[in-house]
Parts: sequence; structure tokens; C-alpha cells
Amino acid sequence: MLLQRESDSLNEIKPIFTTEEVVSLQQEVRKILVSEVVADYLLRIIHRTREHKEIELGASSRAALALMRAGQALAFLHGREYVTPQDIKILAASVLEHRLILSMDGAMRNEKVDVVREIIESVEVPVELELSR
Repeated sequence: MLLQRESDSLNEIKPIFTTEEVVSLQQEVRKILVSEVVADYLLRIIHRTREHKEIELGASSRAALALMRAGQALAFLHGREYVTPQDIKILAASVLEHRLILSMDGAMRNEKVDVVREIIESVEVPVELELSR
């Protein structure tokens, strides 16, 4: 603790990427293919959040875009040129949970993450993936 009074270790942090490198990576991520099959799956999850009886305010169009971008980033990190339905399924709870408002009944009965997981499990995951652009 004494060392923190004399110096700030945050001043010693060195960036690992330049701004230009971050922008370049973001551009590369946006090139990752999101097929119609995956986009449809993602939108069905979003739509279910708007219909669920325990959700007062469902996921917005911006939430759908955030989930798509997260899927692209995950695919990029795995070295793939396309997003899979499994990418969307893995990320959906993390991306959507804080973007929803539960109804009074929903909030009394469930945690938000449980409602989101229920929705994810209720939407059939597509088996075939079309990779055509």
C-alpha cells in the first residue's frame, strides 16, 4: 500500500495495440460472414425476448447488432471466416441479459439470466450452415 502512495502503477502500463491496429482489427472482424441461417437464428432469439411473458422490454435492434458483432469477434478469435449458430448460442446470454427488463412477475420468479437461458434453449439451433455469400 505504501508503494501506491509514492507512485501509480497505472502509469507503467504500456499499450499492446495502437489505435490504428485496433481499428484494423475491428474492420477485419466485420468481414466475418454471418449467413442467412445464422442471422435468422439470431433474430429468432431476439424476437422471443419481445414475446416472453416475463420480459417487459425485450432486446432492441441494437442488441441484435451487438450479438452479431460479438459472434463475428468470436469467430475471428477462433480463426474462422464465418459465424456459427453455436457462437450465437454461447454469447447470447452475456450480450442480452443486461439489455432486457423483466416484468414484475418475472423479476419475482426468476433471475434475468435464467429467463435468457430459457429463451436460448427454446429456439431451435440450425443444423446446416450455408456459407454462400
